[in-house]
Amino acid sequence: MAKTAHRARLLATLLLTLGSASFLAAQDKAGTLQASQPPEGLVIRKSVHRVVVDVVVTDSSGKPVHGLTQQDFSVKEDGDPQKVLSFDVHGVDSPAEFVPPKLPSLPANTFVNVPPSAERGPLNVILLDLLDTTAEDQPFARAQLSDFINNKPEGARFAVFVLSDGLHLVQGFTDDRKQLLEVLNSRHSGHVPKMFLYADNYLPYVSSLGALIDIADYLSGLPGHKNVIWLAGSFPYFTLPGSDTGHSEQPFISSTTMTVRLVDEVKEMTGALTRAQAAVYPVDVRGVTGGWSTGQNTALNASYIIEDSIAEATGGHAFYSTNDVKTALVEATQSGANYYQLSYTPTNENYNGNLRHIKVELAKGGYKLAYRRSYFADNPDAPPPSRTAQEMEIFQQPGVIQPGSSLYINMQHGAPVAHQLVFGAHVHAVGGPAPATPEQMANLAQQPAYFKDRWNRRPAKHVRPVKLQTYVIDYKVLARQLGPETSAEEGGHPATVELAAAAFDDDGIMLNAIVQKAELTGLSVHKTKQKDFYDVQERIEVPVNAAWLRFAMRDVSADRIGAVEVRLPLAPESASARPGPGSDSSSEAKPN
Repeated sequence: MAKTAHRARLLATLLLTLGSASFLAAQDKAGTLQASQPPEGLVIRKSVHRVVVDVVVTDSSGKPVHGLTQQDFSVKEDGDPQKVLSFDVHGVDSPAEFVPPKLPSLPANTFVNVPPSAERGPLNVILLDLLDTTAEDQPFARAQLSDFINNKPEGARFAVFVLSDGLHLVQGFTDDRKQLLEVLNSRHSGHVPKMFLYADNYLPYVSSLGALIDIADYLSGLPGHKNVIWLAGSFPYFTLPGSDTGHSEQPFISSTTMTVRLVDEVKEMTGALTRAQAAVYPVDVRGVTGGWSTGQNTALNASYIIEDSIAEATGGHAFYSTNDVKTALVEATQSGANYYQLSYTPTNENYNGNLRHIKVELAKGGYKLAYRRSYFADNPDAPPPSRTAQEMEIFQQPGVIQPGSSLYINMQHGAPVAHQLVFGAHVHAVGGPAPATPEQMANLAQQPAYFKDRWNRRPAKHVRPVKLQTYVIDYKVLARQLGPETSAEEGGHPATVELAAAAFDDDGIMLNAIVQKAELTGLSVHKTKQKDFYDVQERIEVPVNAAWLRFAMRDVSADRIGAVEVRLPLAPESASARPGPGSDSSSEAKPN
């Protein structure tokens, strides 16, 4: 709580500075916040493999159980006891991780990378699966989902994916009910209405498992536990490794008889969900069924087994044979927000990629435990898969964000606001749209090659000549967040940050992206004895069909990042009203 209060005071200082006509009038009450610095002398690092297990404990009525301690839990891997090394409690009644101060009125097109309200609970993903839901069941599913969103818990953050002709992110993470409802009900919200009735035409060509893999990859690297609530009218026939549903029947295709391709896809999905710390909550929207033939009932029971299998293996819970989908959504959200987090280092250090089974037990009886039941023991120190010559050429270009880095993770369209490093930024357009030059077109063709839309498998939409609009982002960041600056004569280095900007169209496809480095050697001329600011500027050329602009700043030495996304076009403003940085001291970012 002390960290949260301290960051709030720090943010208040920045907000006052951004919103004030006189920078000198802002008062600094933040105290000292230093970036973490490496210790002097030799540092020896050793890779330690940790297995993280999120455990949801419920009573006989399905209500979360509170008040348990580390001593109540025991963990085994393949039957061998493991020592629990960390234990954390998470619940909907826990204090919010970050409570922003009340934002003052800021100048037009001036943004601060803080959420508008307190962040509570884990990240939630809603997967609206139109591919596996009949046209008759789709209106009911969306109506129930809308009712749930209208009354969702305060501060609960949701992103919405739609599976139809492919996987589409139609709404990034937000706790704004109005924004979520508009996406679900608007006739101009991506692919929700366009493929509303005809999604099942793509059944032979689109993989539900592949959709879960892509969602898990999207979530991987974002901190904390996540819940994936999967609304569908049927579920593909497979068994997740490590599931133990208690059913005597088996799905039509079991893990022992499925094709090699499906086995590989299931293994890939399991690994991706494990890395993402994501539990899956299947919600069957068919309601209570009756009057079906023997064959239909057999298929229905097989679908229920699969739903249990998915939930059991990932630590979620399946909801089916109910006409109250709204209540199922409420229970899934509440269950996924109340959990105990354990971690251990496996006693078996032979990381050969084999499946390992996890068993968590409670000293107290009468409770139900939900947690992921297995993982594949891949070598954590193994080098990453080798890249193709084309990929190597892409990743060696200046200004390319490396996959897996914190900058890459937080520059995804729709990702949550990142505020480890707090900054203010004013964004403005320079001139008007202009036709792209051949050189600019060549740059656009290369720059986003590694950012091709991962869900649709389509190339970016700027293969034809386009008009470009140049945007300038003027950042302002408190110097104390970046640690002390030292001169070269003292054997030190100036503060160094990475700046990234990316533009996306209305379908979430990246149109252009750039990453640059800036050495912050000059303090802002707007400084007092209490506070110093760095001013730094970044430019990006954006196709005129861009709908979103996301930008970020990363402290290189401490790997702390801030990121925010804004809607285009910007609000109109006069050139004289733009609060640009001091011309004598602002740093200009340069390509890496």
